[in-house]
Amino acid sequence: MASYFPSVPDEASAIGLLLQAVALVPTAHYLAAAVIFLLVFLYNFLELHFLGDFLRGFRGDPVVLTFDPASRIYQGVVSMCQILHGRYLVTPWLASPHLQTVFLSFFGRPPSVVYRRQLFSVQDGGTVALDWLLASDVAGGASDTDKVISRDDTTPIVVVVPGLTSDSFSSYVKHAAYTMAKHGWNVVVSNHRGLGGISITSDCFYNAGWTEDLREVVNYLHYEYWRAPLFAVGTSIGANILVKYLGEDGENTPIAGAVSVCSPWDLVVCDRFISRKLVQRFYDKALTIGLKGYAQLHQPVLTRLANWEGIRKSCSVRDFDSHATCHVGKFETVDTYYRCCSSVGFIGNVAVPLLCISSLDDPVCTREAIPWDECRANQNIVLATTAHGGHLAYFEGLTAHSLWWVGAVREFLNVLHSSEFMHGQIKTPNQGLHCSLESAIDKGPYVNITEDGMVAAMTSEGPDRMTKEDSHDDVLCHVDEPDDEIVLTDQSLVGTDNDMDNVSEPVDSVKEIEAESITKAIHDVTAPLSRHSILASAADFEGFDPDGDDLDVDLDTTAETLVSATPAPPATSLSGASSQESHHGPPAVPSPPSDLWDEDEFEGIPPAVRPPDHHPDSAADDDSTLPSSKPVELSSPPSPPLSLRSYFLEIACVTFLICFAFNYFHGKRRNEAIALAWAAKFAVKDSIFDKNFSLLGTGDGNDTPLLLKEGQDVFKFYASGRRYCQGMLATMELLSRHDLISRALHLVLSKKDSITFEVVMNEDAMDHVVLALARKKTAKMMHKEERDLQRFASPVVAPPAGRKWVADELMVVAESKEVAGDLITDVVLDQVFGDKAFEKFGKWFVSLHFSDQSPGSHKKILMFKFVLPDAKNISDMSRLVTLVPYYIDLIGRYKLSSHARSKTEAARAKAAQEAYKELQNARQEAMQKKKAEKKKLMEEVEAKLGAEALRKKEDKERARQLKKAGPRLKMLRR
Repeated sequence: MASYFPSVPDEASAIGLLLQAVALVPTAHYLAAAVIFLLVFLYNFLELHFLGDFLRGFRGDPVVLTFDPASRIYQGVVSMCQILHGRYLVTPWLASPHLQTVFLSFFGRPPSVVYRRQLFSVQDGGTVALDWLLASDVAGGASDTDKVISRDDTTPIVVVVPGLTSDSFSSYVKHAAYTMAKHGWNVVVSNHRGLGGISITSDCFYNAGWTEDLREVVNYLHYEYWRAPLFAVGTSIGANILVKYLGEDGENTPIAGAVSVCSPWDLVVCDRFISRKLVQRFYDKALTIGLKGYAQLHQPVLTRLANWEGIRKSCSVRDFDSHATCHVGKFETVDTYYRCCSSVGFIGNVAVPLLCISSLDDPVCTREAIPWDECRANQNIVLATTAHGGHLAYFEGLTAHSLWWVGAVREFLNVLHSSEFMHGQIKTPNQGLHCSLESAIDKGPYVNITEDGMVAAMTSEGPDRMTKEDSHDDVLCHVDEPDDEIVLTDQSLVGTDNDMDNVSEPVDSVKEIEAESITKAIHDVTAPLSRHSILASAADFEGFDPDGDDLDVDLDTTAETLVSATPAPPATSLSGASSQESHHGPPAVPSPPSDLWDEDEFEGIPPAVRPPDHHPDSAADDDSTLPSSKPVELSSPPSPPLSLRSYFLEIACVTFLICFAFNYFHGKRRNEAIALAWAAKFAVKDSIFDKNFSLLGTGDGNDTPLLLKEGQDVFKFYASGRRYCQGMLATMELLSRHDLISRALHLVLSKKDSITFEVVMNEDAMDHVVLALARKKTAKMMHKEERDLQRFASPVVAPPAGRKWVADELMVVAESKEVAGDLITDVVLDQVFGDKAFEKFGKWFVSLHFSDQSPGSHKKILMFKFVLPDAKNISDMSRLVTLVPYYIDLIGRYKLSSHARSKTEAARAKAAQEAYKELQNARQEAMQKKKAEKKKLMEEVEAKLGAEALRKKEDKERARQLKKAGPRLKMLRR
């Protein structure tokens, strides 16, 4: 007969049942699973290693050094550096390369420094900003801009080359400059073209392999301060430029020692890496934003030389290089540019002591590009790698107050400076600067090489060829610029005039400059930069622009006309207010005070001696032949107030302490409420335990407490005075709600409040009983771990004949089926362990364990373990608590049948024999092991004995064997 109802497809029924099953799962479980999944995802996505550091006891990871075994640099310098032979431990709350890198970008915690600015003109007409931080600027606290550097000063100078789109105001540069200056070094930051608040004054832009600017700066410093050892530190792209320059010049460089920090090494590999994963693409985007901000500052020049529309639409560093760098540098493809500018091919030619520091978890410069074999093949290079550190971050300490690599650089340069392994320099004070060597970038197949070795845009007229004398004069002087001192603070930058079209061309000689300057006034040279350009150039991390496009452009400019009666001196310098200032370079540094001079740390560095004071008349006579200029000091705007970012860590710590204190008192009160609610229900007058035990608590007094508090999460209750048992101890183990960290772990790990009842039975009140009842998973675990269950009991698979049995979720482990059937009665099944009853009350049940063979001090024990509900629902476990007195009476009266008793005793005797055999085997194994150890010890002792001792021992052993083998004689008395 046809049905009046349409048939339901099997697929629809299955889907419906699946949805119903899904709906039965509590929402809290889904939330917990989602939270766990999110935490695991974030832990892996952010590459966190906090758990690994915790398991290793926060000891940190060792620094791995790679070098040639015959390297004299390692034996004489690096071997004495404790930091490089120690361990690096990341700040615990920054245990991720991404957290470290982002924290360096947006916070960084740089020290407050005040630079002295020097504008340096290179041969092609470009301008480079050199920012000085002298040892005297930080030794006495306040900076004294009137102090000068003498040409005969022997204080070592370190040149810092920043990374991509970074300048002297980046956080990591300030950390390095301040630390080196504080330890007695003069630091000069060589900013890249167009950065540091300086406009582009030629058609040349810097790139990842542009070494000409660094070469000219190094040669100028070597010529100007010929007695001061010259060192260099490169970071990120600056490290790539530094290593490439050292490889190009080889033995001809005046650098005495150098350090490379987080170099990309192979730009092709790093380009593939930075676009591989999702997290690396964030860095690619951030770097692109920084490059586009740099291009925006110099839009008029780039619009003429490159594809401005392509630059504006660039979404990656590769796109920017395709539309900007390749056009300006005349590279055919981006990969051609990357191959030509990578420093990995120049490592073999490095002839100066070079320390290379790289992090294996660097999110920008991948470990895949680290040239392990090339560094090992060069005896002048030592490669130091760490497991963690991020990109230029390396924060250490609980407060992230310092950068690890800065301390390593300082220690290495100090040891190198006091050693005999510095690269030899040709220090001739009267020798002019040599012409810049051709950069390896000029040897690329698609590079436009001009006559002077520069990479520039194609023009109809080639660059003029300068003579050797003109080249020398052009390097040493700024054309049409006064000898002024510009002081930079943390909040302001002072740049040159953006309108550089009126800058006069270099003249043939210094005499022509003087004659022309007498009759012509100097035009405006300064104009404040817009707020946007200042902040964009001061980004802490390469490519990060924290303020983005929200910056307002301030177009209000001011200018000052500087008129001088005599021309500026030919050398680029940091002038002071004193009439005794030198016409060469930065002011001389006076000798540091004796209490600040460390003879051990700066061994071999003679303290600078202040030159003798000259009479004003004699000074005038000495400078009569030199041009003079009136110094002009530019005032900086007032410092803005500190923002909340400056107190981020303090706010976070105070917030954590407040949350911890609140959670402590709240969790403590909640645990006490649960314990008191249980006692009020089951341990007061007319309660279950009051009716079944004559004594509750630990004493007879009325004021004796019922509960003993052994901790914030452990409470105990004792009862005694009942037939068949000595006493009962109830232990409540609650969650550590007072501990904030434990409470956070409880959200991930499933753990509940529990109570355990332990009843000690009398010796004559319990027959041969070994039984356990729990959920299947828990029962199997108990059968493996509990010794009595493992030796005497086994799972009861089938129920006794004709009997109801426990719910399907439960498992019984017993010594015999008769014991299980007699103890799990119908009353218990109907009240608790049956199918229907267990569905209602089973959520509070954990396990039962009865044994007369307990391995503890008491042999006969009854154990009950239940889950504690919250304080409001404590009455839900009443039926479970009733099981305690019920089973005390049941087991106290229970007697086995003769058949079951004989069977049980035979099984126990067999188990005892097996246990005895296992004990004997264990003893024999221990004896054999002891004999083997003794024999091994004797062999080691014999190996250390001499030939004579061995001969005597062999003779003694031979005599003993002969005596043992001979006939035994017995003496008889008459």
